[in-house]
Amino acid sequence: MLESGNFWKPYQSSEYEQLPELPFFHNTTEFIYSKIEDSFWRLKAVEEDKFYGEKKVFFFYGNPLYVSKKWEPPVILGIHIKVKNSSFCITPTDTGMIKNMKENEITRISKIPDEELFNYVNHVDLDDMIQYINNFIFDWYGDIKNYTEVKLKDSFEPHSIPIQKEHHKLLEADMESVFNEDFLKENNLDLDKRKGTVELAIGDNGNLILPFTARLAFVALPEDKRGNNFHIKKLKEYFDKNHGEIVDDSKIYPYDYLENGAHKSIKQIMDECRGEYYKRFKIN
Repeated sequence: MLESGNFWKPYQSSEYEQLPELPFFHNTTEFIYSKIEDSFWRLKAVEEDKFYGEKKVFFFYGNPLYVSKKWEPPVILGIHIKVKNSSFCITPTDTGMIKNMKENEITRISKIPDEELFNYVNHVDLDDMIQYINNFIFDWYGDIKNYTEVKLKDSFEPHSIPIQKEHHKLLEADMESVFNEDFLKENNLDLDKRKGTVELAIGDNGNLILPFTARLAFVALPEDKRGNNFHIKKLKEYFDKNHGEIVDDSKIYPYDYLENGAHKSIKQIMDECRGEYYKRFKIN
């Protein structure tokens, strides 16, 4: 049972309108994706996370957002989780960004005690996770389109829970007033979307093994200009041969990372890949 001050407390009921279930997106480099292929499709946490203080693998619900300026065009994995795990944690925002703000003395969040910030977190069971998330989305955004654009409902008012009120202020804040221009340019972060997108963190070494513990919903790969994308071939062969789960072409999107001879920005790539998923699977 959630404590009264927990962000997710109002979303335990099923009184909200049902919304389509979206995949959890995990972005990575082509190099790391090759390692995932070679390790029998195992996603594994490798570094201790500063917010949680333990190893986690992170996903964003319905929005592929995590990037680094050092990345080449990313590989974007969209999954649906199949098995229960005692270490599922959901938050309505990017905890890495929250940790950065906590360490920045000029921000409101830096004044919030750590124990209050952990009211952002719901240690949730798989059976209840999507209901919690979609109840939150409907309450704050009204529909999936507004959620992906982090556009609050006109009539929205947060519940009388301190961390909800703080989160509302965060969503209305201009990120340029929180982080300096050099930080924003250096990190190439889409903070306006990351601050309002649901994050899933999985612990216990963060192992997700496809297709045993998670089902592949969508994978976007940089297009091989030679027309011989061995990743796609390996993907189809692996699921078909070993597990009988045929990944049809609708789940695979070889995207064009060039525009007029120049590399597209990673933000543009992610927007296009999300849009392609929504179009293919008729998500409104």
